[in-house]
Amino acid sequence: MEKRATTTRAVVLRLDDLSLPPRRLTVPSRLPVSHLLRALPQPLLESSSFYLTADGRPLLLSAPVASLPPSGSVQLRLRALRGGGGDGGATGAESRDCYFSM
Repeated sequence: MEKRATTTRAVVLRLDDLSLPPRRLTVPSRLPVSHLLRALPQPLLESSSFYLTADGRPLLLSAPVASLPPSGSVQLRLRALRGGGGDGGATGAESRDCYFSM
């Protein structure tokens, strides 16, 4: 039997939102994009407060690495935090008269 050659893809995982240097990875093209997350520190893997983008577009974690754009640049982005100011959430800067009327 002849073994099929595994094609690989060079990917740069940018971690700008975390103030970390980029990770340069070489991964098999057939693997899902979620495989790139193994290059991250373990505590971050347990968080759902991030997503991946390529050329500014969100990526499905199930998409194959082969579907990445030619640049091979993927960016880890942090989700925006909700609440506080303008949406009814507390900001910690409520007016003093509200405090005194409690």
